[in-house]
Amino acid sequence: MNRRGAVLALASMGGAAFAGLARARAATGLRVIAWLSPVALEAERPGYDAFVSRLKALGHAEGREIAIVGRWAEGRLEALPALAAELVALGC
Repeated sequence: MNRRGAVLALASMGGAAFAGLARARAATGLRVIAWLSPVALEAERPGYDAFVSRLKALGHAEGREIAIVGRWAEGRLEALPALAAELVALGC
């Protein structure tokens, strides 16, 4: 994983999924992990997959206990502030 390229933070999802996730969080204590990166997911796939696999190995089931929300700038560094602001506006 590109450590300079990935920032993990608590966040919420947007749109219709956000409403469903907000209800799920309130009812079940679902935790949300946000992944913010300056590169495309394809470039980070090995690290991202390793992260998800490790969460599973630790007993965290995506969709049951956790949700992962990813935002990738796809090489457009100028997009990072807007992507981060989106996560913050959604409840980080």
